[in-house]
Parts: sequence; structure tokens; C-alpha cells
Amino acid sequence: MNVLRHRCLHLGAGGCIWSMLLLGGCIAEDRSDCPPQPEGNAVLLRVADAQSGEDLTADGAVRHAELFLFGPDGAYVGRYAADEVQIAGRIPVPVAAGDLAGYRISVWGNAGTEQQFDESFAFIGDEAIALPVGNDGFRVASDDLFFGIGRFGSPAEQPLEVTLLRKNARLRITVRGLDTRVPAENYYFTVKEAADGYDFLGMPSGNPALLRCAGAYDAHGDFVSADPFDLIHTEGSAEGAVTVSLYRKEPVRTDDRLVVAVTTDDDGAPLELPSGRTTHLLIDLRGTQTEIRVEVTRWGEMYQWDAW
Repeated sequence: MNVLRHRCLHLGAGGCIWSMLLLGGCIAEDRSDCPPQPEGNAVLLRVADAQSGEDLTADGAVRHAELFLFGPDGAYVGRYAADEVQIAGRIPVPVAAGDLAGYRISVWGNAGTEQQFDESFAFIGDEAIALPVGNDGFRVASDDLFFGIGRFGSPAEQPLEVTLLRKNARLRITVRGLDTRVPAENYYFTVKEAADGYDFLGMPSGNPALLRCAGAYDAHGDFVSADPFDLIHTEGSAEGAVTVSLYRKEPVRTDDRLVVAVTTDDDGAPLELPSGRTTHLLIDLRGTQTEIRVEVTRWGEMYQWDAW
């Protein structure tokens, strides 16, 4: 939903008129109708699709953002916030005064629902955000996280524009060849990753993470992950960073039975989870050997495996 229309629904006529005045004519190419820019240092946030380059700023894809300022030596300086109106309206976010040449700003959109900031950081290379641990001991799937980073230049180069792109990877898993007489609730997936978060530079960091997800049979009898996993992406991680496993619950045993574990794609290369895209994984158990197929699509795009 367009942010302006969304706010009109909730603010009534007076609030809607103010939002129209505030947001209506402000576009990246012509800022003549934009709100007055603050004096001093400021950051202008732009939201885009990593693959197509489509501008998502006014679409409400990022509802709020946290901005972290670091000095030329990487030391933490300060923290700032932007709400949905500032982001969608392209309203610059004021930050620290003074000469910020060489300072870097690390920006995170939509964080805080599942992925939490680590408050013990001191430098830009420290872990910024991590997946929380759920009540069952597994990590909790992540937010629809966006990230961008920028470096301040001369005072005349204001505001500093930072583009936010989707940060996490999305994974959808399909298993073909299971006995559908076994109830779906007897199976579950786990995904093991090498990192449980990102540092302020946007690189995967932290400790290994293990996530769990239920599944259901579809109309073709395939067992499909109930919801796509939104995960830490693997770019910059070591090879073999991802293991996808299917387990069957065994009430008479002390541990559940591993049905299959996958670490490579259909070419034998380590599984990868690219940032801002959806990875579709098919595990076919019907033959004498497990067959693996992988397709990567745009974020949120569904992919239907052929039935054969």
C-alpha cells in the first residue's frame, strides 16, 4: 500500500492534507517541492530493490530506520532514528553537527521485531544485530531487514544519500517423495547457518545459528516449508555455511530421525543464500539417489516446481 494513502486512512481529512503537503511533490529527480532541509549534517534515505533498481521509498517497504554514526577510526559516535513519514517523504534525517568528513553512517530498516541490536558494540566491525533465541532453543526467523552504509564527504555534499537494500535472504523448501500417510506435523525442517547476525558494515558475523520450521503437504503431495525462512545471507561467509535438514519425529526414540541433510546445490557447489532474493530448494527423495534442484528468484516471488 502507498504510504500516503495508508496515512490518509488513519489520520482523517486534516492529517491527510498535511501528509499531502508534506509528501506529495517530493521526488528524487526534482526536490523543489520537498520540505525544507535541515541545516548542518543530514542523511537522506532511499529504498530500492537490489535486482531491478526499482525505487521503493514511497511504498512503505521500510517503516522505520536506525542510523549509527562511526568516526574515521571506526569508533561509535551516536545513534539516530527515522520514521515512516521521514523515509517515504524523503525528509533528511539530522545527525551530529560539525565536520563529519570521513565519518560513516550504518543504516538499518525494519529492525527490532525479531532481530535485535547488540547494545555492547563500540566499533563499526562489531556485531550490530542478531537473531534472537526462541522458547524452543532455536533461533527465530528474521525481520524484513534493509541495510545501507554511506561515508560523509565535504560539508557542501549535504544531505548524504544512503540507499537501503533488502539485507536478508529468503528460503523456501520443497521435499518430494515423502509418504503422505505420515502426518505433516511429524516432519520439520532445520536450517543451520555459519552466522547469526551482521556487523555494522553489513557483513555476516557472530555465532552459528540453527532455525526450525514446520511444513505442510501441498496439492501435489510435496512437503513444503510452512513459511519461507528469512535468514542471514551467506555472501562473505565461508563455504559450507548452510545445511538444510529434514527430520521426522520419533516418539519411541530419544531423538528425532534425520531424513536428509543438504549442503550443496544441483551442481555440487555449496548452498548459497543471496541477499535480497528468494532461494527455492527442491529435495527429491524418490530415486535411489537424492536429487537437488535450486532456483533463485526475486524477493517474495513464488516458483512452482514442475510435476513429473
